[in-house]
Amino acid sequence: MTSARLRLVDEAKGKVMNGSAAPASEAPPASKARALRGPRAQSEVVARAPVTRPRAGKRPSTVADVMRAPAVCCRVTDSLQRVAQLMWEHDVGAVVVLDEQDRPRHVVTDRDVCMGAFTQGVPLWASHVGSLNPGVLVACSEHAGVVEARQLMQEHGVRRVPVLDGAGRVVGVVGLGDLIRESTITAPKLRTRGLTPAQLAQTLTAIYEDVPVPADRASP
Repeated sequence: MTSARLRLVDEAKGKVMNGSAAPASEAPPASKARALRGPRAQSEVVARAPVTRPRAGKRPSTVADVMRAPAVCCRVTDSLQRVAQLMWEHDVGAVVVLDEQDRPRHVVTDRDVCMGAFTQGVPLWASHVGSLNPGVLVACSEHAGVVEARQLMQEHGVRRVPVLDGAGRVVGVVGLGDLIRESTITAPKLRTRGLTPAQLAQTLTAIYEDVPVPADRASP
């Protein structure tokens, strides 16, 4: 068999193995293929919102995954000095106040303790938690997602949310710092983080936005 016929046979075998596809040299380069899709397709990819749905085999993160437990709690009858002591010993800036049935009533912050003693003109040991006027309790279930906790903080302007079990008992506290830590760590193997830097930026803006000083407190 001549060399020309051998070349023809080899070319025929190559076509059979590769099918009817065009040779690689005729395929458009990757950059040209992107250009053929047009600017609209490229802009849709850029504008696409981050996907927060859980991946296969993973579950969304809940507050139980990131909360501080157990929660640091006090009683309505405790002195402000006792509350300050709890904050110092446990390195926290807020304490959950419980009633006689161990149900949460509200949250007392370090600022509440400081302002309470100042406005009453008494030392910490001479005043008690019941003399303060804290805000309404904002709490969530231990099964709530981290996204729900973030929304509560953003809507109510709070940095800490007590976490309750099915019986309404306090099992922990989730804070803004816990959510920030969750969004920056490597995604755990069995769950998705569910938070984006943009969402946390919105929450920070809502919590720390400027609040007008009441007229009776403004300096002359």
